[in-house]
Amino acid sequence: AWKGTAFGLAAIISFIFVLFALLFDYTNQYVSFPNWLRDLFYDMDDGTKGIILFVAVLFAIFLGAYFYVKSLDKFEYAGVNWEKIDNSGMKLYHARFPIGTNGSVFYNLYLRNDPRKNNVSVSVNNYFFFNNVSIAIDDGAGSCYGAAIGNSILGQFLGAFNLNIDGAFANETMAKQFNASFANCSSAINKTVILIQKSNETSIIQDVNPNCYIVNVGNCENTKTVEKLIVDIINSSQIK
Repeated sequence: AWKGTAFGLAAIISFIFVLFALLFDYTNQYVSFPNWLRDLFYDMDDGTKGIILFVAVLFAIFLGAYFYVKSLDKFEYAGVNWEKIDNSGMKLYHARFPIGTNGSVFYNLYLRNDPRKNNVSVSVNNYFFFNNVSIAIDDGAGSCYGAAIGNSILGQFLGAFNLNIDGAFANETMAKQFNASFANCSSAINKTVILIQKSNETSIIQDVNPNCYIVNVGNCENTKTVEKLIVDIINSSQIK
């Protein structure tokens, strides 16, 4: 982002210099212009030239401010480039990065929270994913508003890496009641389990069973916590 801003400022400064040289006929000393271009300004009085230069400076300042503000919407974080975009009034953070071994496929990720400001604590030694991954959710986290959004974002992200994603209940009774899969950290054998549960504080930790990652969503901060997990996985580069 800073390279684009620097290029824009350099172009604006160059424009002002060229205009100044043309208006006040410093071309012989600093730079040469075609005669037809110099003749455009030849008959102008100094007052008119000053007004033109003043307007040009104001315009340059406006352009400089515009490019600076736009540059703030683009940044690098966790090894990928991000851009803040407006999607029908909703602010999203978009990243596009290669996945897979040859890097020929690109994944588009859209987050609702600024990854730079997501302060969910993470305590994970390393990420390793078996081909089969269960995303298990407990009763409390499952009843939260936004639970479906968080699960969907995580499932789509992991699925992009050709992993087999299975939604599951962390409550065995509910799993039987709804004829659904059951998973918790104890069942993370030859598969990876991501356990999403309600808690006092938001955090992401690796269980004593290293095949299980626990996503503590605090007081229903499902989306924010899941997004932190995704960004941390990207930053670890273990899944690329």
